[in-house]
Amino acid sequence: MFKKGLLGVRGVALKSSYSRQLNIDETEGFYIDEIEEGFGAGTAGLTRGDIIKSIDGFKINRFSDLSGYLSSKRPGDKVEVNFVREGKLKTAIVTLKKSSN
Repeated sequence: MFKKGLLGVRGVALKSSYSRQLNIDETEGFYIDEIEEGFGAGTAGLTRGDIIKSIDGFKINRFSDLSGYLSSKRPGDKVEVNFVREGKLKTAIVTLKKSSN
């Protein structure tokens, strides 16, 4: 069976109303609410509150963008994640893992 690579993040797509609630300026991207233990995102240094803007240059606005892009990837693949933390754009290379279930 085909296993897709997982980043290991949970969160929500940003909308301006939610951005106001969080008191952040960003209104586009995927807001990380939770980092799943043992996955590549945590290992690469992503943390709760980071906002994923793109993966391998593919713009991320909704969870479906994120899961759709990652569905073409396999465990062990490396992806370049551009994200915003405290107003600064940063980059991390994340190695995708397979789901444990």
